[in-house]
Amino acid sequence: MKIAFCLGSLNKGGAERVVSNLSNYLINNGNEVIIIVTKLSEIEYKLDNRIKVYSLDDDNSENKGLLLRNIRRLKKLKSILLNNNLNIVLAFLQEPIARLLILRSFFRSVRKIPSIISVRIDPLHAFDSLKTKLTLPLYNSSNGFVFQTEEIKEFFNKKIQKRSVVIPNSLNYDFYNNKIFSKERDKRIVSVGRLTAQKNFPMLINGFNAILKDFPDYTLEIYGDGELKNDLLLLIKNLKLDNKVFLMGNVSNLKEKIERSSLFIMTSDYEGLSNALMESLALGIPTICTDSDGGGARELIKNNYNGVLIDKNDVKTLSRKIKYVLLNKDYAKILSENAVKSMKKYNPDLINKRWEDYIIKITNQTK
Repeated sequence: MKIAFCLGSLNKGGAERVVSNLSNYLINNGNEVIIIVTKLSEIEYKLDNRIKVYSLDDDNSENKGLLLRNIRRLKKLKSILLNNNLNIVLAFLQEPIARLLILRSFFRSVRKIPSIISVRIDPLHAFDSLKTKLTLPLYNSSNGFVFQTEEIKEFFNKKIQKRSVVIPNSLNYDFYNNKIFSKERDKRIVSVGRLTAQKNFPMLINGFNAILKDFPDYTLEIYGDGELKNDLLLLIKNLKLDNKVFLMGNVSNLKEKIERSSLFIMTSDYEGLSNALMESLALGIPTICTDSDGGGARELIKNNYNGVLIDKNDVKTLSRKIKYVLLNKDYAKILSENAVKSMKKYNPDLINKRWEDYIIKITNQTK
């Protein structure tokens, strides 16, 4: 088969990681794979050199107005899809999905190519603007759908649900089947994610600030980058935490950076199945996470068994749970051991095989 993936970029991100890992798996199984991104920037994940990457934008795109730029993107996407003799196309994330569905609505030649749409985050937030709401009726035209959780699936109408499947993220090979770090852990608390409003890092920083009086030797490291970096730096400065809270940016050796930490915390308001959360659990890092919209956290964590779930925006409970985990080493150890066990079912080969089987199913249905 010849398979195309559409997404925004190949920068750091959950969807980008899924596409990269799945593309490598599919090409090693004898398929041809192309990836179509909106804008080609640095490729953050390892890709087999047989995978061809197309960009809808060029060096002159920024000089065009928004309307003209999007028209050019649609034209180029149509050209790539029709000139590659594709068996199927898969789209991830709102903008690439909308672009593909618009083409399917207006061009029978594009509609002949079977499509699978993958929604990665809580739909209540994904479709919270008029622009994104207007794209919802177009979803009915897709042949198949992949959702991360049952909660995300239930947002859509019954016709879409009948054509869909729930497939969780797979673990990155680097994080699968690891041994728990068994020595004395560093006095570091870590978090990973884009510096965006969705991740609610102010909650994390304020919760950490509340425990410092009792745990003055601990630091907080946040790995990731994003548009709220300056806002977070200002908050850190105002709380006088310059020597306690560090924005670490994106790193290539994340596993080595976080595996010895005492605690992993995620304070998102909404999430699908977070890769960062899965990786912390797979490494056996004691983990605290908000019960975020989208259902991903509660699908991964059984409270007080393999991690700790707390309500969104509850800074007081967050600081109390941080203290409890840091003070109770036996409890932290139980969380670690159970976390590693619970991640065994996210074997990357098994999850990627489920994707491949569903791709084959949709292509066969449309022949």
